[in-house]
Amino acid sequence: MGRKLIGWLLCFVMIGSMLAGCGSKEEAMQETREEEGTKEESPEGETVKAEGGKIVFWHWWSAQEEEYLKTIAENYQKETGVEVELLQVRDFATVLTAIGGGTPPDETG
Repeated sequence: MGRKLIGWLLCFVMIGSMLAGCGSKEEAMQETREEEGTKEESPEGETVKAEGGKIVFWHWWSAQEEEYLKTIAENYQKETGVEVELLQVRDFATVLTAIGGGTPPDETG
């Protein structure tokens, strides 16, 4: 009888924590957008320009692909005002090590 009660209690605690963790994320995301000044669309569909910020993009491209990436990053920066730092890494193991160490890149590609 005691084990069933504990089992049910744990089940309800897990469900409650899951509902609390998976609740309304829109409010939290809106607050994050406002703090970071990221780009979002207004209700009329107009694009609102961001207020600065920085994205670190780790990539393993070289030569012609890297030049295209630089062009894309420059255009993105002009359009949004967000600085894009390109960092070339030699292999995916570097990215996995950074993730495991708690310092992942903003974006990889």
